[in-house]
Amino acid sequence: MKCNPTLLYINISNNALGNAGARAFAPVLENSPNLQTLLVTNCGLGALGVKEFVDRLTYCKYLEVVSFGKNRIENQGGLYFSEIIYQLKCLTAVYLFQNGMKVEATSAIISKLTTHCQFLETLDLSDNFVYDDAIKNLVKMIESPTCKLKNLGMSDAV
Repeated sequence: MKCNPTLLYINISNNALGNAGARAFAPVLENSPNLQTLLVTNCGLGALGVKEFVDRLTYCKYLEVVSFGKNRIENQGGLYFSEIIYQLKCLTAVYLFQNGMKVEATSAIISKLTTHCQFLETLDLSDNFVYDDAIKNLVKMIESPTCKLKNLGMSDAV
């Protein structure tokens, strides 16, 4: 596949991709170095499908907005996402709503976003499990003097 440095926005939401579709589409990210927005909402990815995308997000150094909401990525998918956050320093908005993530994943995500994403303005973890350590990490994020968070989605999360 040929490199496309002009591709800035991808929205493939509401398609029944599943793991196989994710595996087929994810390589597009390797050839889109200037991608700023990736919306993959309600695509039935599951943990392995989101991993297909996550493994390639490292090619997208300028990614600002990412949505893997409503994909039932569950705990393992959330942990996959948390593992690459340190490379996504330009993130301003992260949408991970309705994924069935447990505290282990939400806590890891919040902690790593706090440490590595100084421009984050929007975080939506609605309809996931956000309590105990995750809440503690969220409080640390909000109290941080460098926090730029303006929008926090947490409905049905505690």
